[in-house]
Amino acid sequence: MNLYKFSPAFSVTKALLAMLLAAALAVFLGSCGKKGGADDTDTGSGTENTAPTENSGTESVPVTDEATDKKETTAAKTEAEPPETETETEPSKDVMSTPEKTLKYAALGDSIAFGYGLSSPETERYSALLDTYIDALPGYEAESYNYGINGQTSSELLAALTNDPAFAPELTGADIVTVSIGANNVLSPAISMFMQYAINSLIEDAAQQRAANKLLYDAFNKEAAAGVAMFAEDLPRIIAAIKARAPEAKIFFETIYNPYNNVSLKLPVGDAVMDLNEASDELVGKLNAIITANADALGYTVADVYTALENETGVVNAESFTEGGGILNYAALDPHPTAKGHAIIAGTFRDVLGIG
Repeated sequence: MNLYKFSPAFSVTKALLAMLLAAALAVFLGSCGKKGGADDTDTGSGTENTAPTENSGTESVPVTDEATDKKETTAAKTEAEPPETETETEPSKDVMSTPEKTLKYAALGDSIAFGYGLSSPETERYSALLDTYIDALPGYEAESYNYGINGQTSSELLAALTNDPAFAPELTGADIVTVSIGANNVLSPAISMFMQYAINSLIEDAAQQRAANKLLYDAFNKEAAAGVAMFAEDLPRIIAAIKARAPEAKIFFETIYNPYNNVSLKLPVGDAVMDLNEASDELVGKLNAIITANADALGYTVADVYTALENETGVVNAESFTEGGGILNYAALDPHPTAKGHAIIAGTFRDVLGIG
């Protein structure tokens, strides 16, 4: 039985718009596919290993290790160096407690940690900029390793840390660890919802379309709640796994920013309307409440990226979206940080490190 009736004069443009909307939002999972973003180069042996892709079925893409490339990209990194006033700041004894002048830094997390969408992730992502800030301190140098993986959820990071001995080898004995994880716990069901929403938009009967969207929205809320609950369960285990491999490390966990803070887009869902900005803010708020509430008990420091980006413009690619701008304009819903956004994130980590 055909439950949904489609118009014979059905617009191809409308179908394409629906598909593009779903595809554009799917970029949150890393260009519609999870490609590993870590290059675990061992500077001693010269052997390169790629990070796992968490059963994504796509090949891992190695990214040059910041520690290995530091000497080769001096010119590129010079542009990202902090102001002269930063170079004169001594590190706080609490944070930089290691007696060694070379500090090992490991960045863990999702596509934000990876630097997805940047023209030069190796020099523009926040971990590279933080590396530069540390290098600028008199007598100090950072040896940094980026293990960001596009589309990674908290459960996938936990699995990599606890079940894959080849994952993040230089995390062992690290002095500084930054973590960006949790957004994909709620965005994965969001992607599924928007893909189905695009299909539902082709239903001719208005009542049937509203009913289908209401069921879809209810299912999304249930899955998103499960994602938040899973994050709460994973968080203490992630921190414990990090501490098991880097017991002396100072761990910094960033809050999750609202990628649609400056986006105006409202979508009918049943008899209600979903405001993309408000819905996104509500979900990241739940995740951030978990991050901040557990900091003292679990022994990590919060880098409040949400607040740092909240009142800024030009920090997220999605800001270029304007409703009604045409079919291809939906590709502008990319929620990843711009180079400016990464610079602000790096500054937030710099401040909590005590070197600002």
